[in-house]
Amino acid sequence: MPNMYQYILTIDDYLNLFLFNLSRDKEKKKENRNTRLWLTSVFLIIGLLLLFKTQGDISGMFGVLIIFYTIYFFFNYPHTTKKQKKQEFILYIHDTYKGRFDLPVKLWLEDDSLCTKDAVGEYKFNLQKITAIDEIAQNIFIKTYSNEYIVIPKTIENFEQFKKEFQSTLNEEIPWNLALDWKW
Repeated sequence: MPNMYQYILTIDDYLNLFLFNLSRDKEKKKENRNTRLWLTSVFLIIGLLLLFKTQGDISGMFGVLIIFYTIYFFFNYPHTTKKQKKQEFILYIHDTYKGRFDLPVKLWLEDDSLCTKDAVGEYKFNLQKITAIDEIAQNIFIKTYSNEYIVIPKTIENFEQFKKEFQSTLNEEIPWNLALDWKW
């Protein structure tokens, strides 16, 4: 009989998965940087035009307001977008993973499979189909060829025993990426 491990997935575990993947997405980082620079440039030019092309009337004051808001936007944009993405993911998780969190999940290893059983059903993942494993301070994310993820919180019973047993059954070519200092 294989060792059976039990844990409870919370919304934070799913949220960590989405935020971690987003933080590693180079295209999204580039898109955010370009959006920030483009919007800042456009509004700064508009504000400067209003400020210098007017003869001291109300539009000059409006230009100053635009310039101040643009500077505020430039420095506050990363914080605002992080907060917004987090809220979007929370809503998505509530809609998509309804009935899957705050319930017990059982996990065990078979000869060539990682098996889980939760309130929704029982799943069997072939260990040869695992493409990557990411470990952060709170979770382990196991990625399969079909871009599915198995989320395992480190609050799992006998975590060290599970990790040792899991690593011994894996193909050595599968990368185990440590990002223990990752923060959103």
